[in-house]
Amino acid sequence: MAIYKAAGEVERTDLKDRTLVSSMYEVFTHEHAGRLTWRQKEYVLEDVCRELGAGISGRGLGKERFLQEIAAFAAEGNVPVLFTGDTTFGEVASSLKRGSTLSYLPGGTGCFMGFVIGYPRPYAKHIGDLFSVPDALTLPSVRSYLGRIARSIKSGAEHPLDLLLHDSGRKLLMASIGVDPRVLVARAAYVQQGYGVGTSYGLAVRDIMRDFRGIDVMIDVDGKRFERSHVATVLVTKVPYYGLGLRMAPHARIDDGLLHVRIIPRSAVDDVSIILSSVRGVQAGEHLSGKAVSIATPVPELLQGDGDLLSEKLINGFSVLPAQVNLKY
Repeated sequence: MAIYKAAGEVERTDLKDRTLVSSMYEVFTHEHAGRLTWRQKEYVLEDVCRELGAGISGRGLGKERFLQEIAAFAAEGNVPVLFTGDTTFGEVASSLKRGSTLSYLPGGTGCFMGFVIGYPRPYAKHIGDLFSVPDALTLPSVRSYLGRIARSIKSGAEHPLDLLLHDSGRKLLMASIGVDPRVLVARAAYVQQGYGVGTSYGLAVRDIMRDFRGIDVMIDVDGKRFERSHVATVLVTKVPYYGLGLRMAPHARIDDGLLHVRIIPRSAVDDVSIILSSVRGVQAGEHLSGKAVSIATPVPELLQGDGDLLSEKLINGFSVLPAQVNLKY
């Protein structure tokens, strides 16, 4: 647990010699995030902590307190290093004071931010599979991999990160309606049954796409209207990737001051092609961009944001928030 002192310092207990040290970095992770135990997290983060001179915080903290501790640490000019999933990364980024800096270690299931940043892919499986199903034989490799990322964070530059603002007040990196929220609901059931990350996603897509005929939408981008029928997904995003490396919006950039809209028709996807084609970059459908976007549907549709189910509404509005935080890598 971090104890905050003067700006630029954090007092902590070192993992090895238990001595008190000061650092501009601190690794933050949830105690119950993923399927790694706290001891396993300490192990895979040892090289990170040694490289950055950091400790590990977050054990025993509820969600609200977790976000508050990170915000307080960043407000003093420090760099919180998140070992979390994408949903938590988005929540943290949206809770920080504008101009704050943070860094990221892939520690969730989908880990789309790892692909956005361009971290190397060191395993045949997605990194999320390793964190979801811990294997003692793989943990040393994960530890070494995270250590290499820590070195790139330490020597890296700060990059501005835009956010999108939903009309509910929620700040996000990406949001969508259509098939995606339905898949999240179905996927959760398979995860509860013990299926792995990729398997549960594939089974959920198969189930939903079997009967899904698409939705009708009216999209407004900076005052220009677009009506479309039988749409599989409407994505509003600042990032090109979904979780697991699915490149759904190749044109999206994190720092261009624009929202990127991806409209993918139902006719362009099936339970196999939506996965395989998006690894290379989805070419089907339309790409729009602007600073303000609204999506209207004839009946209320579920909205997902950063992998989290948010609301069910007739109209969802979004605006861009340029350069809200800085991402160091």
